[in-house]
Amino acid sequence: MRLFIAGCCIFVSFSCREFQPFERAQPISGFQLDGEVTTVTGVPVEGVDVRLYYNYQYVSDTPVDTQTVYVSDASTPVDIAVYKRDFVFVRQLFLGYRSVGPLPRWTWDGFDAAGNSVPGGKYFIRYVVDTVIVKYSPVVVDGHVTAVSTTRGSFTIAPSNIPVGDSFDLFDQTNHYAGTYEILPVIDITLRKGTARASYSGISLRVNQITKNVFILE
Repeated sequence: MRLFIAGCCIFVSFSCREFQPFERAQPISGFQLDGEVTTVTGVPVEGVDVRLYYNYQYVSDTPVDTQTVYVSDASTPVDIAVYKRDFVFVRQLFLGYRSVGPLPRWTWDGFDAAGNSVPGGKYFIRYVVDTVIVKYSPVVVDGHVTAVSTTRGSFTIAPSNIPVGDSFDLFDQTNHYAGTYEILPVIDITLRKGTARASYSGISLRVNQITKNVFILE
């Protein structure tokens, strides 16, 4: 199972082949994919958009995020904004005043303050009432362009974009809780440049190691 942005694209599936690095791989913390996009004849392909999808498993029917944000004074400001895992600001969702009572669960469309689609990863919606940070509510985003191939055809999906082992609450399109899930060390990617598209599923990742693969796009 994976989260994704629905679309009407039809993808051609290929298998990917592992290649050996010319230099000793540097140790990392977490999971990372280093890819190389080429034609069938081995020519590097530049400017390929790489969309990332997670695989995840059901964990519980009890939400991780259970804290209610309550406004007790309508004259106090409410600040709701999205942040990255390292608490870098992404986008303001609400800044103003609300009537007394519990705040609803805020949703986010996965775009930053400039209107750009954010890379795949785990983000947090921060709720502040007056000057008090009430909570950070986790949100997992996937199905977004997370890397673009270079002139050498190479791309990297960094550990910060692959939150393996993290749990999150899944909500359906009507904003109803659908269960708590955990991200697995297996990802899917889709490649696109112009009219050329390819899909690769079931890419297994190894903890604290860089997974390296060559991907074909025609």
